[in-house]
Amino acid sequence: MEEYLDGGIEYSVESLTYHGTSYIIQITEKISSGPPHCVELGHSQPACISKVLKKKIIETISEALEKIGVTNGPCHTEIKIIKDEIYLIEFNARPGGDHIAWPLVDLSTGFHYIQAAIKIACNDFTGVDYKKIKQRYAGVRFVTEQTSYLKPLFDVCEKFEWCYKKNEIHEDLTCLKNNDGYNTNYFIYSSDKPIDIDKINDDIC
Repeated sequence: MEEYLDGGIEYSVESLTYHGTSYIIQITEKISSGPPHCVELGHSQPACISKVLKKKIIETISEALEKIGVTNGPCHTEIKIIKDEIYLIEFNARPGGDHIAWPLVDLSTGFHYIQAAIKIACNDFTGVDYKKIKQRYAGVRFVTEQTSYLKPLFDVCEKFEWCYKKNEIHEDLTCLKNNDGYNTNYFIYSSDKPIDIDKINDDIC
């Protein structure tokens, strides 16, 4: 689907459903390499979108989950926004990979997503108190041939307070042809304030 949706930005919606009621926990903004491989090169939470668009996404995905019959459990729904129109790419009745469900959701919201999914499986879930959801910022950047410009920041990222984790697998940068968010170089950030990774990298350069 991604190959035929030209332009726009890709997002994923991290949700939990219990006894037919869906809770949208977070919306993730993705950095994609684009066709032909559409490899994910980074994720940011929360997505940088307007309140109007956020409301539209929540309403659309909640209705869609009901329509396809999701009644219990987590779902990682991938969408693309082109000129404020929502295009559904795929539903995944599981937590999001590439560090999205954990630790990013925990870091950006303070909500223990995986724990909640386990409680749903045990029929011991009490819903989501949105008043307790924190408004923080978190993300991951995969440092590959496609994102070689991030190498200067990757080399020193552990010196910054916002650095949650640095994962160095290869001395030389590799080209990703499929999503592999664990066996490649990456760093995860977490902060109470928005972080402009590209600007920080430019300042270092």
